[in-house]
Amino acid sequence: MTENKSTPAATPRKTLADAAKISPTTVFNDPGKVVSADRLTKKEKAAILTQWESDAIALQTATDEGMSGGSRPRLDEVKSAQTLLGAKAATISAAASTLTLINTFEVTAQKADSLVAALVEGTGQVMHGRPGFISASIHKSLDGTRVVNYAQWANKTDFDHMLDDPLVKSHMARCAAIAESVEPVIYDVIFAE
Repeated sequence: MTENKSTPAATPRKTLADAAKISPTTVFNDPGKVVSADRLTKKEKAAILTQWESDAIALQTATDEGMSGGSRPRLDEVKSAQTLLGAKAATISAAASTLTLINTFEVTAQKADSLVAALVEGTGQVMHGRPGFISASIHKSLDGTRVVNYAQWANKTDFDHMLDDPLVKSHMARCAAIAESVEPVIYDVIFAE
């Protein structure tokens, strides 16, 4: 979990989850980081994002009425995180005719969480809903020096169209700037058990 304020390492997970359910921005600095928080259940993540959505709607209303306190609502980011949380998980099958992208990023351990957050955010805001997009799964090595984006597409044509989009190019450049190196490779699944 990425906290905004320093939190003792010994603080129980439930305490952080409960605090985030009440005021998400006191625990998380980005809605995408809720989705990538490995210490929370999917149900806890959904509850936190629902509260964040409610807070963002209230802030948007206040902003629209000229009463904003300086914070931006971030409703689009919250919605993207909610979409990503409910997104279909990858199904690996040699019988499927899907195109698989395995994008391996080498990164310093200090930047791994930032890269994961950027990939999660980009999946929700840039890739989800795009023609041919099926799923994306983000993996981080235990030592934090590699992040892998395992993405599935319906076909090469949809994948190629996605690559031509300026919004996608901007997202990819942002992720590449965080990483030390990037190696995208397209695969066919040959065997899965």
